[in-house]
Formats: sequence, C-alpha cells, structure tokens
Amino acid sequence: MCATKKQLLQSLELRNRVVVFVDWMWSYFTYERALRLIVRPYNPSEGEGR
Repeated sequence: MCATKKQLLQSLELRNRVVVFVDWMWSYFTYERALRLIVRPYNPSEGEGR
C-alpha cells in the first residue's frame, strides 16, 4: 500500500511540474506576462525627497 501511495504522489508531482512548465512556455512565447507594475507618473514639482 505504501508503494502505491508513493507512486501516486510522484505521478501527481510530475504532472504538476509538467503543467507549470507548459504554462510558463506558453506565456513566454505568446508574451502574456503575469507581472504587472503600478508606476506613478513622474512629477518634477515633488522634488527628490519625500
């Protein structure tokens, strides 16, 4: 029974790694970036220090 559980967990782990890899490759080649940056516009009247 223990060997069966170990094999099942290993197959699930491998499947998860494959899914993540394929998802990453698809995003890389289609330029669908998950990272989004929120940047304030530069306002020179604010000065250097805040």
